[in-house]
Amino acid sequence: MIKCVNGVCILALYGLSTCGLADLEFDKVQNPTINTDFALPLGSISYSIKDLTEDIGDEVLEVVEGDEFSLSFIYRDTTEYSDHDALIEIGDVTNFDTYSPVTSDISSVPTAASIPLPSKDFEFEIEATSGERIDSVFFKGGTLEYTLSSDFDFLIDYVFTLTDIRDESNQPVTFSRFVASSSSDFQSRSLAGLKNVSTPIGGSNIFNVNLQVTLQVPANTTVRADDKITIDLVLKNPVISGVFGDFGNDPIDVQENSIEISAFEDAAVGELEIAMASISMEIDNRYGIEMGMSMAGVKAIDSDLNEINLSGTVVDALQFVDAPNSSQIGEIVSSTVTIDQTNSNILDLINSLPSSMVFNVTAEPNPPGSDNENNFLFDDQMVEIRTIMEIPFEFKMDGFSKDITMSSPGSDLEAAESLEIHVNTSNEIPFNGTLDLSFTNGDGDTIYVLPDIGIIESPDIGSDGRTIGSSDSSASIVLDEEGLNAFLESDEIIATIKIFTFESALDNHVKMFSDYQLDIDLAVSGKISVEL
Repeated sequence: MIKCVNGVCILALYGLSTCGLADLEFDKVQNPTINTDFALPLGSISYSIKDLTEDIGDEVLEVVEGDEFSLSFIYRDTTEYSDHDALIEIGDVTNFDTYSPVTSDISSVPTAASIPLPSKDFEFEIEATSGERIDSVFFKGGTLEYTLSSDFDFLIDYVFTLTDIRDESNQPVTFSRFVASSSSDFQSRSLAGLKNVSTPIGGSNIFNVNLQVTLQVPANTTVRADDKITIDLVLKNPVISGVFGDFGNDPIDVQENSIEISAFEDAAVGELEIAMASISMEIDNRYGIEMGMSMAGVKAIDSDLNEINLSGTVVDALQFVDAPNSSQIGEIVSSTVTIDQTNSNILDLINSLPSSMVFNVTAEPNPPGSDNENNFLFDDQMVEIRTIMEIPFEFKMDGFSKDITMSSPGSDLEAAESLEIHVNTSNEIPFNGTLDLSFTNGDGDTIYVLPDIGIIESPDIGSDGRTIGSSDSSASIVLDEEGLNAFLESDEIIATIKIFTFESALDNHVKMFSDYQLDIDLAVSGKISVEL
């Protein structure tokens, strides 16, 4: 019996016999099935251009934001050159000379006598290892040594004056000594605080010393004309604090360095083309030496170790580096060498997408055209080179790709009867592009791909080089049976963005600004059957 109360129908069992219940087949009663639609977000990708630059991961790279959100890549490097010996080197100075003060024998006299002899000037030489002209040398270490030897058979008094070796008060260094009969006198003192003044004559740097001798002749002793005095003068292990002179033109290696670059690791040649680049070398010179810098040793090395050498007018001629003059000792004089598209093939180097930039820079002291007549250097002086490589964020990109990985809800949708993938983009960047969606399983294997979803469209570009507004696009893709099963089995979804800059096929370069944004939203919808 069926009884309905207030619209609810109830099956009445009373009045039925037990045998009647046994005739009912409950296992043939089916549960109801609910068919319903659903929609789930898969993930969102949101990048500004500034975010993208921060993802590069180059430790030495600076991303500098300029006016109106413009961006540039900056690489910096600083090197110091202070190899004074390469400019001028003074080793041990050894001079030797003899003096025969008596032209003929002096006969003996019955009484002892003091006989002053005419003073004698000696010309000694201080020598630089490469023959440079030396006007004066300031010492902060080393030893001055001399040995005066006498053949005379009696004592002599002498005054040895190093006329051109001066002390801190600019007075000649003088020794007043004596030498016993047929013997030698050895003396030494520190060179610290002394200076040598010399005169360039021919290829030599001449300095003077003076010897005054008084013979203390005993009674009844003959002075022989063949007796002589020998002077052996040594400047031993000199340590130089300063030098004035002409240091010649022998080239020196002022910079041997490289800048490692990892910003281009994810790009291939042809995918990325830089529109502008420059290298600025700011040179602070404390030496009193004008120089001509050679840029012939600047080169790029790509990931395959191929070398691309710098060329152009910046290499064809030495680059002039100014210097302090004698009234500017201790001061810095700055010069700048600029390498850009107007004077070099810098774009060839940068567009090889180098893994490193090498700077092997030589300098020629006193280059042609230099008017620096008196070079100088002091031990606390040096040349500092600050190298700044700037790459404005303006380029052409053709086929560059980037992967973004997100989790898949496939295992939670096993009852899905149909699935549809939805992609929505809002783009302010001058990029056109496509999206590949790859479904991967727990082993990381790709089991299905939705290729080339043409969803990224560039806005138009205004006269100021910026895009105008944003470009919004959407696409929906119904998965076929294979795609449906792959989605349900997937653990991850990999979104691969393939980028082409605006009008790249027309060889157009675009500027990038830090406030540009690209937003991509992914979702899945479908129909699911749920049995109650």
